[in-house]
Amino acid sequence: MVAEMHAGFRELRQAMWMNLGADFAGLGRTPGASADIARIEAMWADARARFGGGGPFLFGARFTAADAVFAPVVTRFLTWQPPLSVDTLAYCRAVRSHELVARWYADAAAEPDAWRLPDYDTPPAA
Repeated sequence: MVAEMHAGFRELRQAMWMNLGADFAGLGRTPGASADIARIEAMWADARARFGGGGPFLFGARFTAADAVFAPVVTRFLTWQPPLSVDTLAYCRAVRSHELVARWYADAAAEPDAWRLPDYDTPPAA
């Protein structure tokens, strides 16, 4: 899973870039991004069903390296708000509320405006 995340999901990365402070709900829904999202949801559902033990994270009750690797995907899902399953949304909420991810968001919000890049802060045309 981690290797696939590291090397894959090019369409998602291009259509739905990472921006922790934006709301691009409903945008970026290209066929390729949608295919990547479907693959990610399937991987997450499989990992949680096989190894999650009812915990909120991919492999159970503890936030692991796999969850950290997928945290950028979670941020994209929260920013762009594509249609997602109830289980995927629950996982996204769990990752977002983890103390390390919450700190990441807080640190991003505290960055100076001079660091902003128009290409990442301007939503794509609908």
